[in-house]
Amino acid sequence: MQDFDKVVHIAHQIAKEYQHENYGTAHLIKAALNKDFALMRLLFSNDIDVYFIEEWANVHLESYPKRSHNHKDITADSDAQTVLVEAEDVKTTLDDNYPDLLSLFIAAITPGVGFSFDQLKSLPVTHTQLSDKFKDSATATSKKSANIDSNSNGDNLDKYATNKLIDAATGKYDFIIGRDKELKQISEILNRKSNHMLLY
Repeated sequence: MQDFDKVVHIAHQIAKEYQHENYGTAHLIKAALNKDFALMRLLFSNDIDVYFIEEWANVHLESYPKRSHNHKDITADSDAQTVLVEAEDVKTTLDDNYPDLLSLFIAAITPGVGFSFDQLKSLPVTHTQLSDKFKDSATATSKKSANIDSNSNGDNLDKYATNKLIDAATGKYDFIIGRDKELKQISEILNRKSNHMLLY
């Protein structure tokens, strides 16, 4: 999950550099295609024109609304929030051997999530092509054989838990003062786990 946090941070910096009000899906795509992440190499090795996708994201960044006030905090817009939520769902269908950012990228290029179908037409790859290519066959088989109502499970999770990653990405979190030692200890524990869930 650390890559998600880094991408959100880079998207925030891109929005700051472009003097944008918020960061959106184009910011997340550009951030995810950073050379420091494995996603760019994975897409490139599968003959996907990552440079065209990056240029496509730049075009959408140019048309993004500029900031009207300098002092306002840059947060995720509604599309970026939807992409982050969708990425969590997409991640469950992918093979664990692939980078986490692949789910973010697939969610970002899914029509109706971050961009419309017409906006995504010019991309050299579609979300279904990527999903089919990197789908976890074991997960797909178990989902077909198991008769589980995923909607009710998701409803229960939404009812009793809060996704703190989305809260942090949107800037809606409580500031904690004077607990440096405890915060450091909590972050060390959470960073050891691949799927951390904070209960309070």
